[in-house]
Parts: sequence; structure tokens; C-alpha cells
Amino acid sequence: MKRVAGTINPSKKSENGVKSYPQLDCVELERYIFPVLHVTLGLANRLLKHTVDYADLVVERTPPVLQTARILQIEAAHKYATIKQEIADWGIRNGPTLANMHLAQGHLDEQIEVEGELTEAEREQAILDSASLKLEITSFKKELSVLKKQKTELSQQNTAAKVEVTRVENETGKYSKPIRQGLERILARDWNIKRPSWHGGDILGNECRKLMAWARLIYDQIKAFLLEQLEEDGGSERAKREVKKRCDIVAKALLLFDGFLSLLRTDHKDLTPQHITKAREYSTKAVAVWRILQLSVTPKCHASEDHACDQLELLKGLADFCEDWVEQLHQLGLKNNRRTKTIRNRDRKYKLYTQWEQLSGNREVQGIKKQVNKKRKRNLQNSKGADTAAALLLQKNNHRQAALEQDNSQWTGENRLLSPEEIIRLDAIDRYIVD
Repeated sequence: MKRVAGTINPSKKSENGVKSYPQLDCVELERYIFPVLHVTLGLANRLLKHTVDYADLVVERTPPVLQTARILQIEAAHKYATIKQEIADWGIRNGPTLANMHLAQGHLDEQIEVEGELTEAEREQAILDSASLKLEITSFKKELSVLKKQKTELSQQNTAAKVEVTRVENETGKYSKPIRQGLERILARDWNIKRPSWHGGDILGNECRKLMAWARLIYDQIKAFLLEQLEEDGGSERAKREVKKRCDIVAKALLLFDGFLSLLRTDHKDLTPQHITKAREYSTKAVAVWRILQLSVTPKCHASEDHACDQLELLKGLADFCEDWVEQLHQLGLKNNRRTKTIRNRDRKYKLYTQWEQLSGNREVQGIKKQVNKKRKRNLQNSKGADTAAALLLQKNNHRQAALEQDNSQWTGENRLLSPEEIIRLDAIDRYIVD
């Protein structure tokens, strides 16, 4: 974290999930309590954002001029990534050899400079060897210089292509985004998962848990919607195949993290070694799927893999350390703000806050609330609620177990996931060949 924090500057707000230098750098990472709720928020929102961004690029209907600009930018980015990989490969192939040549030349130069260490014949041979090494080193450096020059040129072309995409987006103006709107409609209408106006527009705790627990059913709907849009727009078979694979693996990631995080919330009195073993299995497989998606392993994801289960075992449970009450206070503050938005007098406003807080903790008030709730005529039958809850819990556990047992080979090797850029580039090549 310290190393990554050192690379952050005013133009770059975060890197790999790190936003600033640790405030208490004397405390080891293992000593920080694993934040179950905030990890839930972060992972669920990141996977949902990944889905929406993927659909924007692969399925979204954009103006032709913007599609062309994006294709050119993707090609420029592909060339730039290729030359970067070539430089890395060059370093792997020739780096050790070049380092040894530098060491050998330095050793020869030291021997040549020290009088009396070498005979005249050995000195002449050392001078020849040093000159030969110098020529070979110069040849190696020229090769690397040519590659770096190409990298600089391609980087400039990639930057120019990005600027062109931004310019076209500004010229075409805001166009309707039926794909993004359709995904949001599925979440809000069918699953009551809505984005609040606060918290950066990210979905909150209960919605995140709902998205994770019912990921298989939700993503089946999302997959059907995206495939329908591709069919209407004449999308390629490649795009349809990749959309199916992407939706399935994101759903699996959500279910695995759901199983892992739900075990972390197990009460201290109910926690057993079997729970800890199961949590380790969930976290290992969840992060493996995360890497298949080629998402950046942020501190939240890293902590899920390497630290959470150790703390679960060390502290005999994390349920008592969950930070749900902090988020509840945030929501209570927002509720109070809405109730007093027309009151300008701050003294009166904060006095009301104090009164409401005192009433919320008053036992007599709580007793009256319970009596009012019991007198309601539309009370649900307890047995029906318990049966429904048990059936839902069984269904959730079945989904999690199925995700745990599912094989990852359908997304690796020859069946690996194609990035949106690869899909767009390959589809453009296919259209060019056909034309």
C-alpha cells in the first residue's frame, strides 16, 4: 500500500484501490479488522459496474461516427499494448545477458587500469575483449532503443485516438443509452435494486446482498436482455457467445463472494472450524474467478483472499465487528437532514436531532411502538413468514453451492474470455474481410 500510495498525484486520485498513504503506518495490515460491509459494497458495485461497462462497449447502439472513433482507438491501444509486451519479452530474453556483459566489461576495465596485474599479452587481449563487449552492448542497446522509440510513437498515437473519441463524443452530444437503461430497469423493476442519489450512486448494503444472493436469476435476465438487443442489432455470433460467458462468470463471482461474506457474518456462538474451512474455499475460488475477469486486485479483494479467514479464526468470528451500525448512522443523518431541510436556524435544527435521538433510545417509546405494531390488523402469520424465509435460505444456499462446484475450464485456455476491445477489433476485421 505504501508503494502504490507513493505513485498517486493530483492528476491520479487512486491506484489499485489505494487512495492515500496509510494514516497509521505503524499498524500492520493484519491488525486492521476486515470491514465486511464495505467489502460487500465494494465488490458488488465493482462487478455491477464491470457488467454495465462491458455492455456499453459490446452491445450498446452508438452513432456510426463514434463507433469508428472507438474502433480506431482500440486498434491504437492494441498496438501500444503489443509493443509494451515486446519490450518486456526483450528484457526477459536479453536482460540477464546484457547485465552479465556489463559486469564482464567492468571487470576487464578494472584489470586494464591496474598496472602490473596483467602481462602485456593478457592486457592486449583484455583490451580487445573489452572493445568487443562494448560493441555487443551497443548493439543490444540499439535494439532496445528502437523498440522504445516505437513505444513512444504508438503511445502518442493512442493518446491522440483517445482525444479524438472524446471530441466525437462531445460533438455527437448525449445520446440515449437503451442498454444501460434496460439493465437499470431490470434491477429496479424486477428486483427493487435501486441506486440512491447519495453514496456516489452506488447500490447500498441490502441491495448489494440481494444482488449477490440472487445473482444467478438476475444475470439470467440480464443475459436474455443483452442477447435480445444483439439479435435486433445484428450482433456477431462471437459477441453473443462472449456475452453469455461474461454474464455466467460474473454471476458466479457474485455468488461465491456472497457465500464467503455470509460465513464471515456467522455469530461467535455458532462458528465452527467447518465454517472457517468453507469460507477459505469460497474466498479462494471467488478471487480465482475475479482474476479470470482480469479485474484489478484491490485491497478489498486481496484482504478477502489473504487476511479475512485468518482473522475469522483468530478472533473467533467477525460478526461483532461488522460496521453496519456506522452506515445506519449515515442513513439516520440523511433522514434527519430531509426532516429539517426547511429549518434554517441551526440551533433549533440540532436541538431536534438531540430530541429524536433521546426518543429513539427511550424504553417507554419503544414499548408504545411495539404495542402499535401488535394492534395492526394486517399482521403476517408467523408460520408463513418462517416457512418462506427457510425456503429462500435453502434456495440461496443451493445457488452458492452450485457456484462453488462449477468448473472454471469453460472460461480458461482456448475458451478464455475476450475483452470488449478484442471483440470489437475482431468483428471489425471480419466485416472488412466480408466487404
